[in-house]
Amino acid sequence: MLRIGFLPSDFNPMVLVLGESEDLHRLAATLRRFAREPDDAPLEASRIKLTASDGPLGIHPTAEPGDFLWRLDAVHAQTFADQIDSLAQPSRLAGSEILECTTEEEIPVKVSRGEYTDDFLLTC
Repeated sequence: MLRIGFLPSDFNPMVLVLGESEDLHRLAATLRRFAREPDDAPLEASRIKLTASDGPLGIHPTAEPGDFLWRLDAVHAQTFADQIDSLAQPSRLAGSEILECTTEEEIPVKVSRGEYTDDFLLTC
């Protein structure tokens, strides 16, 4: 099960994405589909919407608390999909990738496999 959560911080906020190989391959497939057809779409198990709308690239909060827009172009979506697929390879039992478009005020996305307990980011 893919688990996605926002970790607020004054100095280093991030969106943390946790999952196993099959979960990460599904996420990579979603990003590849978005690279081919950039239609607005919710990201699985989250309050994040993928969009190709005008504005700075990367993840940014919306006016609705807890909701985020992840603005990507085709190049970044494809690059991120490749990074995630690399992390999901059977030979990699654990590790992480940071996904950033390197824009001002962007919130980085950390995709992790095998580094956190299974119940991390789960709500009751």
